[in-house]
Amino acid sequence: MMLCCAILVLALLFLLPGSAHAWGGPEHVAITGAALRALPPVVLSWLGAEAVRWSQVYCQYPDFNWARYGEVVCGAEAFGPEAVRFPDLRRDWDASAYCEFNEATGHGVWYAHGPRLGVEGSPISDERLLITVTAGRFAEAAAAHFFGRAVEALREGRLRDGVRFAGVMSHFLEDCSPPPHAMVMEYLNPYHGRMEQIPNKSGIDIEGYAPRILGSNIGEARAAVYRTARDLSVSSNQQAQDIFRHLAERDDDAAAQELILQCAKETAQRVNDVAGTVYSLLGDSLPQLPDPPTGVNLLPNPSFDEDIHGQNHPDKWVREWSDLSISRASHSVERHTPRCVGRAAKLFETPDAGCCWRTPWAHAIPTREDQHFELTGWVRPETASGRNYLAILFGDAHARILKKVETESVTGSHTWNELKVAAAAPPGTVDVLAGCFSESNRVAVLFDDLSLVRTRD
Repeated sequence: MMLCCAILVLALLFLLPGSAHAWGGPEHVAITGAALRALPPVVLSWLGAEAVRWSQVYCQYPDFNWARYGEVVCGAEAFGPEAVRFPDLRRDWDASAYCEFNEATGHGVWYAHGPRLGVEGSPISDERLLITVTAGRFAEAAAAHFFGRAVEALREGRLRDGVRFAGVMSHFLEDCSPPPHAMVMEYLNPYHGRMEQIPNKSGIDIEGYAPRILGSNIGEARAAVYRTARDLSVSSNQQAQDIFRHLAERDDDAAAQELILQCAKETAQRVNDVAGTVYSLLGDSLPQLPDPPTGVNLLPNPSFDEDIHGQNHPDKWVREWSDLSISRASHSVERHTPRCVGRAAKLFETPDAGCCWRTPWAHAIPTREDQHFELTGWVRPETASGRNYLAILFGDAHARILKKVETESVTGSHTWNELKVAAAAPPGTVDVLAGCFSESNRVAVLFDDLSLVRTRD
């Protein structure tokens, strides 16, 4: 249920005029998916589940790297007058770290979601855009920068970091080609949305295309990525004029869609070129995901004490709601009575559908079928009702929960109690996560000092 709500809200968010930076989320997913499917089988075999996540999640990082995620938004046009909560995808996938920009803290560098050709011709509406234009931080520069970051991470053996940077790279490369942005069209123009939406996404297919390798070293290839992005924007600009005429002068959606589809296919080919180039630069040094070690606590920030930016939110944990229509807060941190020192995580007045503190997908522990894990943690109920427990979560390549294994539930009021549960990863498992859950609790429950250990198989 949590995943379904998150997907629905994310899909609607991309319809908001203020967030429609370029291709919508579904178009990014379709273009990236087409690009990766056309890679040689040896590349896809090496990437494994990371290819799935690159095409479904990582390519969308810049579009959910906003502080509004996890918060309640009222009166948004796409949602009607009722309040709605956005799932905290920014923290769940650590988008700010991989985009190297955090709107909530002001740290990092922001790149425009469009090419120089389109952004420079647009009205300078705010200081952030003025700084971006002055510094030349357009989508072409972002694509080249994150290409370099991807190759560096992969050469250092950090597979997931490298592929996530590659996802950011592919997003900005794709942001060079949406027709309305290439020809400088205001968001509120009635043709803007129609020029960057593709109803028939199955038509974005480049099967049989072979990647063009852009360079034999990282410096040469990075410069070629910049030129590729720039040339893509020029090509899209030429197509955009015809697309606009088909829509505005002839009301010919079919002809316009054919040209929009051509833009998307060309974009997929360029993403395929860059992905193939990343692989070629690695040579025989292809990083792999390591098995988790046994006998050690695998959870980052297991006591909820770390909060490096002072956001009143423990690092490497994410808030999750089963029902996103519930606008009241149910998550906090407890500083007065943690189990030892520091902080404890707290859930209070939780809805019937429940909510939790959970390991983010970005910090999930890579694992595979039949590996065994034990989760322990300390729980203190405060006149608690409903169900309050810890759980091990096993996830697949699509970031779907395959299996949830719970501890016993606690209610009432008492001092800190240790809860424990053990489980083996089912078939299809890619990650293991941990969560602190509360459902139908009219008062509160605290959690502290968790430990997730891989036991010997």
